[in-house]
Amino acid sequence: MIVVYHWAIYQIIIPNCEKDVLIGAITANYLNELLTKCSKQYSSAGAICLKVVRSCLNDALAENLLTESQNPIPKLDKYDFKERPCIQLSKEEIKKLLVAMKNYPSLTFEFYMMCLVGLRLGEVLGLKETDFDIDNQTVSVHRQITRNYKAKIDDKTQRNSIYAVEKPPKTENSYRTIRVPELIIKEFLKRKRENKKLINSLSPEQLQYAQTEYLCLGADGCIKSQSTALCALKRICEKEFLPKLRVHDLRHVFATIVLESIKKEDLLQKSHGNPKESFDYLALRHVSKLLGHKYVETTFRIYIGVISGIDDIRLQINENFNPLNGMLPSRNGREVS
Repeated sequence: MIVVYHWAIYQIIIPNCEKDVLIGAITANYLNELLTKCSKQYSSAGAICLKVVRSCLNDALAENLLTESQNPIPKLDKYDFKERPCIQLSKEEIKKLLVAMKNYPSLTFEFYMMCLVGLRLGEVLGLKETDFDIDNQTVSVHRQITRNYKAKIDDKTQRNSIYAVEKPPKTENSYRTIRVPELIIKEFLKRKRENKKLINSLSPEQLQYAQTEYLCLGADGCIKSQSTALCALKRICEKEFLPKLRVHDLRHVFATIVLESIKKEDLLQKSHGNPKESFDYLALRHVSKLLGHKYVETTFRIYIGVISGIDDIRLQINENFNPLNGMLPSRNGREVS
C-alpha cells in the first residue's frame, strides 16, 4: 500500500490543500471539503484519499497527537470505489494461465503479446513483421485493429455486419517501442513460419482478400477477429478453474509482473532527490509507458489493487523473461521501454 498512499498524498491530496493546518486544529468540515476536491480527480479518488486520511488520523490518535474528542473520523463523508476491480492472479494462477495458453498454438503469440509485453488486443492484431527488430529484441506499436459496424442495408439483412479496420493507436503515448523477452522472439519467428505455410496454401481467390502483411492471420488469410481470442480465453479459464478473465485483463497480468519485478535501486537513480519522483512514482510512470497510457493517473486508478497485493510472481516466468528494461533512445526518437 506504500505506493498507493504515496501517490494519493503527493499527486492528489497535497495539490488540493490550499492551506496548512496543524493536526490538532483539523476538523471534519475541513477534511470533507478537501476530500470533495480530491474526489473530482477521478471516480475512485475520494475513496482512496479517505483511506489515506483515516490511516493518518488513526496514527495520530495512537501517538497521542489527537485526543478522542478531537477525532474527526466518525464525521467524515463516505466514498466508495467505483472502478471495476482489477482481477489479481496468484503466481500459481499466472503460471497455470501461461502453460494453458501454450495449448492453443494458433493463439499463443497473441496471448503472450498481451501477458508478457502488455499490448492491447487491437495492437497485437495490428502487428506486422516489420514492427519487430530481432537484433535489438524490440517490438514497435504503430497501429491497432478495431471493429467497425456496417448498418443493415434492408429488411432482408438479419443483422449488422462487423469488419476490421486499421486505425492509429489509442493515444499518442501508445506509439511505443518495447523490449521483449527471448520467448516472444521465438513465438514471433514461429508465427512467421506458420504464416508462410498458410499463405502458400491459399487459393488465388482467397489471396485477393488476404491481409498477408499482418502477423495475426486466420485460416482464410485475413486478420483474426477479436472474438476468437475472447472465446479461447473463456475456455482456458473454465478448464483451468481460473477467475473469469476478459481479454483486457491479460494486460493486468503484465502490469503485475512488471510492478513485482522492478528493482528499487534502478529507478531511484533517476529520481535526482525529487520527492515526487520517488520509487513509487517512478514505478507507476514506468508501467504507464509500457502500457501506453496517456496519463500516469490512469495506471494508478486501474492498478490500485495490483500495487497493494503484489506477490512473488517473476520466479514462475521462464528465466529469460525480464519485463523491466532500461530506457534507451530508439532510432525513431521514441524511448525504448
